[in-house]
Amino acid sequence: MKKKLSVYWKLILVFAALILTGAALSLLPAFCDWWGDHVHPVLEGGLGRLTARIPFILGEWLIVLAILLCLLSLIFLILLLFLRKKQGCRRFARGWYKSMLMILVCVGLLYTVIWFIPFCGTVLGQGNKDRRRDFSFDEVHKVYCWIAEGINTAAEEIPIAEDGTVSFPTVEENRPKIVAALRDFSSECPRLTGFYPPVKTSFFSELLDHMRIGGVTFPMTGEALHSKYSLEPHYQPVLDAHELSHFKGYYNESDANFIAQIALSRSEDPYLRFAAFADMMNYFETDYQEAVSELEAQWEQEGKLPRLPADFSLKNPEHKALFLERAEQAEAMLPQRPYISERVIHLMDASWNMGQAVYDADSHPLDEMPAVSEIVSDVADVGWDTQAAVLQEHSYDGVTLLLLQYLDGKL
Repeated sequence: MKKKLSVYWKLILVFAALILTGAALSLLPAFCDWWGDHVHPVLEGGLGRLTARIPFILGEWLIVLAILLCLLSLIFLILLLFLRKKQGCRRFARGWYKSMLMILVCVGLLYTVIWFIPFCGTVLGQGNKDRRRDFSFDEVHKVYCWIAEGINTAAEEIPIAEDGTVSFPTVEENRPKIVAALRDFSSECPRLTGFYPPVKTSFFSELLDHMRIGGVTFPMTGEALHSKYSLEPHYQPVLDAHELSHFKGYYNESDANFIAQIALSRSEDPYLRFAAFADMMNYFETDYQEAVSELEAQWEQEGKLPRLPADFSLKNPEHKALFLERAEQAEAMLPQRPYISERVIHLMDASWNMGQAVYDADSHPLDEMPAVSEIVSDVADVGWDTQAAVLQEHSYDGVTLLLLQYLDGKL
C-alpha cells in the first residue's frame, strides 16, 4: 500500500511550487511591475504597519536568530555523527532539521513575493521604455551646472550663525518632510503613495559602519533602518528617502538613489534640497571627470591636443612640460567648471563635523580588534562586489544615467 504524504511534506511541496512559480513569473517584467504596483503595497505595507510599533528592529534580531540556528544545526550535525545509534538523538535531529527546512522554505517564499518579483521589474517600474544611453559632453556639463546651481541656491537659504555654527534639523524633524517629498513625487512614481514606516536606528551601527553600510531595508519585516554613524545632516535625508524607496518596492539601488535625489530636490525645505544636490554631486562628479577624459581623448585623436608618449612619465622633464602644456590647452577648450560656493563648503564641513562628533562620542570595540575588523571588512568587500556584479548598471552609481535621462530636454 502506497504511503500517503504527511501534511508537513505537502506544505513543503506547495511552498516550493509557489517559489518556483514566482521565479518563473519573475521572467515577465510586465507582471513584476504589476505586482510591484498592486500586490507589494498590500504585503509590505501590512508588515510595515505591524513592525512600526515595535521599539526595536525585528529584522536585525531575526538575522541574529538565523545565525544562531545555523550554528546549532552545525553542532547538532556533528553530535549526530557520534550519537547516531541513539534513537532519541536521531528523533530529535529529524525534528530539528525538518523545522529548519520549513523555516527556510517559508523565508524563501516571503522573499520571493515581497522582494524578488518587484526587484525583477523594469527601471522605476515604468516599463521597457526606449531610454537614451549616449549623451554629449555638453549635455553632461549642463546637468552638472544644474546640480551646482541647486546646491548653491539651497545653501543660501540655510542660516549660518555669526560664529560659523549651523543648526541643522534633527532626524525626527526631517522625517515628515522626507515622507511629504516622496509622496509629492508619486505623480511620476505611483508606488510612493500611502504609508511609510519610521526609519529606525540600528542596534548594530558599529558593525554596519565597518561594513560601509549606511542603511538597510528588510522586506520580510517591512522595516527600514539607518546606522547612527551615517546621519550627517547633508546625507541623512537622502539615506532615509533611499531606504523608504526600497520599502515602496523600488529595489534597484539606482532607482532608489534617483527617487531620493529628485524627490528631495523638489522640497520646499532647503536642508532637504541641499542634501539631494550634495548626493547628486557625489555621484555625478566621477562621471563628469570620465566625460572630460573622453573628450580630451577625442581632441587628441583629432590633433587638437598633443599626444602623450607611450612611455610617459612625469619624472621626465620633457614629458612633464608636454603634460602641463596639454592640460593648459584642454582647460582653455573646456567650458568653465561649475562653481561651488564657499557657503556650500562651509555647510558640508559643519555637517561632517557633526557626524564625526557622534562617532567620537562612542567607544568602538571593533577598532580594538584588528583581526575581527579585517574579517568584517573582507566579508563586506565580497558582499559589495557580489552586489555590483548582480546589479551592474542598476547599482548605486547608475543614478547618473537616470538623471541624464530624466533631465533630457528639461534644462
